[in-house]
Amino acid sequence: MKRPTDRIGDESGDLVVTLSLPPADVWPNARPHRMALARARRRQRIDAQYAGLAALQAAERSATGGSAWKAAPPPWPSGYYQARWYFDRPARRDPDNRAAALKSSIDGLVDAGIFSDDQHLVPLPSRTETCRSHRPRVELHLWRQDPTTLPEHREEKTDRQGAKNAKGKTEGPTQ
Repeated sequence: MKRPTDRIGDESGDLVVTLSLPPADVWPNARPHRMALARARRRQRIDAQYAGLAALQAAERSATGGSAWKAAPPPWPSGYYQARWYFDRPARRDPDNRAAALKSSIDGLVDAGIFSDDQHLVPLPSRTETCRSHRPRVELHLWRQDPTTLPEHREEKTDRQGAKNAKGKTEGPTQ
């Protein structure tokens, strides 16, 4: 399995979901009314859910998805995603705002059953390009992560003399 940093150069992921650009109301710098924001987020989440289901069906039908797809079908417990943004005109856009605008879309992919939860979903650096086809969009390239590589919760070390146990007492060599 490749490391996450090796995957940045890949042209596609285990699954690619194409979405329209997030509505203006869900961008962090927008100041919409709370009901308009809720409607926009709900619509974005539903659109991402349907796009995720369509991508799953297309991957199941494809001949290239064969044995690798059958070995680890969704829902995946963890994974990586990279957003590739295609805008119709060049402009500077803050990467943090782009990531925040996709939150409802990521929740929609969980609703579609691609991931079991978004807690262990790791974002990779996004790419931004200007598209000449005048079809602005976001492509989410998704990769499955092996669950055995997730960080485990370890005991907190106090110092060189030992580690704290569950009652807060120090175990190990004493002086």
